[in-house]
Amino acid sequence: MVSVVDFEQELRSRISGRRAITYIEELVAVGDRFVGSEGDRAAAEIIRAKYRTLGFDVEDRVFTTLGYTHTRCELRLARGESFDAIPPYFSPATPVDGVRGELVFVAGGEEQDYGGLDTAGKIVVIQETGLGYARFWMGTFAAQAARKDAVGVVVIHPLPWPYRMSMEAGNGKLESRFCEEQLPVVCVSGIDGARLMHAIGAGEPEATIVVESEMPEVESWLISGILRGREWPEGVEPRRSIEFLCTTAEEGVTKGIAAYIDAQREEGKLGDIRAAIDLDMFGTGGKLKLVELGLWPDCDPIPHTEWLMQMVERIADQLGYDVGRMTATWGVAESGRLIEAGVPAIWFWRPDDFYYHSVHDTVDKLDGNTLKAVADITATTVWQLANADELSREA
Repeated sequence: MVSVVDFEQELRSRISGRRAITYIEELVAVGDRFVGSEGDRAAAEIIRAKYRTLGFDVEDRVFTTLGYTHTRCELRLARGESFDAIPPYFSPATPVDGVRGELVFVAGGEEQDYGGLDTAGKIVVIQETGLGYARFWMGTFAAQAARKDAVGVVVIHPLPWPYRMSMEAGNGKLESRFCEEQLPVVCVSGIDGARLMHAIGAGEPEATIVVESEMPEVESWLISGILRGREWPEGVEPRRSIEFLCTTAEEGVTKGIAAYIDAQREEGKLGDIRAAIDLDMFGTGGKLKLVELGLWPDCDPIPHTEWLMQMVERIADQLGYDVGRMTATWGVAESGRLIEAGVPAIWFWRPDDFYYHSVHDTVDKLDGNTLKAVADITATTVWQLANADELSREA
């Protein structure tokens, strides 16, 4: 009979950072995978096939949510210059000919930044600060501009490329996902931002924004691969079932995991989930960390499960890996929804990814060694959770 310790070592020996990157390359090759897109559909089929190859039982849950596509995005000055620009997810469309107005710099785009400025009928220019993600949730800043009678917004990203923001308000509650006031928004690089500021200073601030976009209701899939559990004596089968869940519609208010939780609750299975590990955004960026506290502006802080974090840290130490802790000030990924539903959960994250949501966010930026480390820690933790006599229920 194979011992638990021996089998944990066997699990880790099967994990390869190089092979993980190969799988990611396969997913990336399908193109844009935003919820409801053809790429989303193709990626879902790849995941199903992988699960079947591994011998998992595959379960699909279909749900509807809001999709987003844009077919055109332009920012150009009346004097003839044009700029590489990206609209945020869920930016409303402009009229076919766009919106036209003078560019007015409003610093960070906060209420106090508009003092004494005439922005009626104009396009406001907002400067991102710090690393460049303080204005990721553009909904509140666009709403502020709309209340000042502006007709559009340009955001200057401090890095040498534009990136994709979101027109959501940055709230945790599904019902307050968007602000009532909406304006078309585009993002430009720090380099192009300097050119815009030069035009403003030169007295040639007239510009046009064009955004062609659609926000249809779409279908997507929550795909589970389940390794069914059974009691000993086999020793290489878990006592509890292990579910590998690929969610969709994570962007923003994590609609996908919310639909999964609703389905589990309706089926009377939510209480059967003993613990969850959320793997999100750890292939590149800064130091590998566990999120111990997540912040939404419209919710109480969401502390992650202490006993589970301590278990993961203990296992990481035993395996020789270094894992820190952090507070997520942007909001909370799927782990937050699970915790709100009473499921113990943790979240691995590497913050400070310079290439986030940009054209430079490519497979070659991934660190296979970190993928291997997180997989080793997660596999060992999950195996121990699946085979423990009792699990802590402390918050």
